[in-house]
Amino acid sequence: RIAYLLHQFLPRHISGTEQLTFKVAEAMRRRGHEPFVIAGEPHTARRGPASLESESVDGLPVHRLHGARLRSPFFDQDTAGSEVE
Repeated sequence: RIAYLLHQFLPRHISGTEQLTFKVAEAMRRRGHEPFVIAGEPHTARRGPASLESESVDGLPVHRLHGARLRSPFFDQDTAGSEVE
C-alpha cells in the first residue's frame, strides 16, 4: 500500500500537484501496488471538528479530511480550517 498525502485533490482541485499525484498513483497501481490518497478539503462549509469522507476518483481510493488544514514543515502558508498535524 502506498499513501499520498496532499493538501487537496481531484476532482474539485485540478492543479499540478493533484494531476501529477494521480498519474503517479495510477502508474503504481498498474505495477501491482495499492495506492490511495489522503487529502485535505479545507474549503468545505462544515462546522465543528474535521470529518472524514471516503470516495473513489477513477478507481483510486481518496480519503478527504473536510474542514482540515494540513500543515507542512516545508511551507509557512496554510489553508483555512481546523489544524491537523
